[in-house]
Amino acid sequence: MIPIPPFLVFLVGAPLVLLARGSARRVGLVVLAGVALVITLLLPQGSSWAVPFMEYELVLLHADPLSLFTGYIFAIITFFAILYAAAFAELLRLLVGFEGAMLHVACRATGGDRCEWRAAPPDPRHH
Repeated sequence: MIPIPPFLVFLVGAPLVLLARGSARRVGLVVLAGVALVITLLLPQGSSWAVPFMEYELVLLHADPLSLFTGYIFAIITFFAILYAAAFAELLRLLVGFEGAMLHVACRATGGDRCEWRAAPPDPRHH
């Protein structure tokens, strides 16, 4: 089996996820991150993938112990960051009808006594 560099999952999958809307997009992002995590965890030590580029060799994957350790950390962080973002956005939308926009209504930089942020009203085009 040829080892697949995990970045290819995002490179190929991200444009496809952009075609989805709403919950399907969030699910697609979580699935992409999960697939990249599994691919990273299953990479055998010592695997590599290089392609010729002009007069050089472009190394797309080199799985030595330190690279694998770093890859594990980044793959786990990516998966949980995307999972958190997808779950939190959906939770806010369901609980308070929050669409994601914030308004800065008061600011110390413009002479106010405090900084204050408020949720913008829902966009009527999304309902």
